[in-house]
Amino acid sequence: MESLLRKVQTYITETDSKSSDSSGYSLINKDISDYLSTLTSLLSSK
Repeated sequence: MESLLRKVQTYITETDSKSSDSSGYSLINKDISDYLSTLTSLLSSK
């Protein structure tokens, strides 16, 4: 499960750097990153 989250976070980071000129995508990716980091911390605390 955690490896899947890491893959998604890596994908988001790569996509974010490619679409840095488009603030809309960057904002969406940031929201997803925040959500994923929260989810990951919740999962790891169990």
